[in-house]
Amino acid sequence: MPRREIWKDGLLAIAVTVICIQLYHIAGQVLEVAVSDTFLSDFLAHLVFAILVMASVLLIRQTALFRCDASLLKKGWLSAGLLIASILYFGLTDIPIMMEATATPAQWICLLGQAVLIGFCEEVLFRGLIQRAFHHRLGEDSFGSVFLAIVLSGLIFGCAHLLNVDRGNGLLPAVFQAGVNAFAGMFYGAVYFRTGKNIWYMMALHGLYDLTVLISEGRASGQALNSILNYGGGALTGKLVLIGILAWGAVYLLPTLFILRRKKLQPLLESKPER
Repeated sequence: MPRREIWKDGLLAIAVTVICIQLYHIAGQVLEVAVSDTFLSDFLAHLVFAILVMASVLLIRQTALFRCDASLLKKGWLSAGLLIASILYFGLTDIPIMMEATATPAQWICLLGQAVLIGFCEEVLFRGLIQRAFHHRLGEDSFGSVFLAIVLSGLIFGCAHLLNVDRGNGLLPAVFQAGVNAFAGMFYGAVYFRTGKNIWYMMALHGLYDLTVLISEGRASGQALNSILNYGGGALTGKLVLIGILAWGAVYLLPTLFILRRKKLQPLLESKPER
């Protein structure tokens, strides 16, 4: 593929992502007013998000992101050990919370559906479109190019969370969320690459993780999503935000570097890059 076209694909992927997120936020604000049940309004907003994402994938003809090499998934699935462990940890701590939750069966279905849609939308946009575009642009035949593509896509994933400011969140909570998710995005990107770019696997893990976190933060008992995203709110200071980002950054960065060690990447680097 000519480099000019590769650059075009990369910029187009970023533009599509920004547009989809902004339209999703607008839909969420409208639905918050139009629908009294916040569980239903959140689900419907994410459903709109998913429709926008899928329409964008079809429009720019990037359906290849849904194809993957199952043999690589079998070899690399343990790379997601930290994420799987986090899901299990939150899942276990969620049990007593779920016993006291006030959500109705219909609201539980909406919450589950919301988590599934979050996993779908964010993985398609950030790993399926943006990270693949970076891989194509920088190449997949060297450790440095693969590492840089994952770092860049992670940084964009983090920066995208700054858009949560328009959801009523303070600037410092949004910066905290952006910083933490930049490192989380690098970790997700490393797992995505090691498992043969299996977008379905990442969707499932991402959705499960978000579901357990939403429950642990009290969403099943009516805690508003905006409040969950707002973290410490006005109690946060610049120093606390920096310390939090560095602490969580280490949690995600160490396993990311372990996953991307040369010994495990070499078989993938020697294979023919996906075009």
